Amino acid sequence: MLQLRNIGGSSVEARVRQWKLRVDRSNGETITPKSLYAGDHWAVAKNLADLAKPSEQICVWVISAGYGLLPLDAPIQPYSATFSTRHPDTVVVSRESKPADPRADKRSWWNALIDLEWDRDRPISISDLAAEYPDSPLLIAASANYLHAIQDDLNHARTLLNDNDMLAIMSAGTEALGDLTKNLIPSDARLQPLVGGVLRSLNVRLLRHALETNRRTPPTLSGLSKRFHKLLAEAPDRPVFNRTPMTDDEVRRFVRGAIKKTAQVTQTRLLRELRDSGKACEQGRFRTLFQEIQGAHHG
Repeated sequence: MLQLRNIGGSSVEARVRQWKLRVDRSNGETITPKSLYAGDHWAVAKNLADLAKPSEQICVWVISAGYGLLPLDAPIQPYSATFSTRHPDTVVVSRESKPADPRADKRSWWNALIDLEWDRDRPISISDLAAEYPDSPLLIAASANYLHAIQDDLNHARTLLNDNDMLAIMSAGTEALGDLTKNLIPSDARLQPLVGGVLRSLNVRLLRHALETNRRTPPTLSGLSKRFHKLLAEAPDRPVFNRTPMTDDEVRRFVRGAIKKTAQVTQTRLLRELRDSGKACEQGRFRTLFQEIQGAHHG
């Protein structure tokens, strides 16, 4: 598997070029994003195309830190590269001379990645997609982490659409995104009971809800904003849990202790045990630390 942790370099641009060389030289058996990606988010995303009406088509694309924009059926090499800052395969550069700037690194990585020459005849960037389908609604479901990476691309894409009302961004809890703030659909964790699932998959589940309940007209920014403002006004407040936050080292010790007792422990069950004990750790951070300790244990 291609892993970004194996790519050195003191700058984002140098790492992107090295990564692209590794990708081009890889000649193993290919897979597709549909088979590579797993979890609650992708279980929903993979079936969004089934919601298309007879007169329309829904195309699902992946924002990939390793390959740029990808359709679900694209042949790719198995890989690990991510915009998650704490992950071993993060695009964020580790520097000795100055502190890392995660947000700037992520944006620079995406811009450099989509600026390279790829041997494909399908869009490599969101702006390419907008240029090819300027009259089609462009719906984005992504965390703030990924949105900050693709922000420049999204801004360019919006200028290529024939109507700004065609770009709608679903990112629960994200309240500001520069010039794109007006394209954010109002949403937050209060809507989780409405669509089910875990918080990590909330954005794509809200997007699915928008497609399921918006059958008569195209899913535009203005129409979805009106609908979600109403949903938020009707949503109950979320319960407040007075849990004690944990540092990364405290979480690592917790995970090591659990694995020492039983090697078959799962990430989901262990996170539940941690929270039931009155401690707090964000799910994405816990997953990264769990995988780090689990990998060291097996390695």
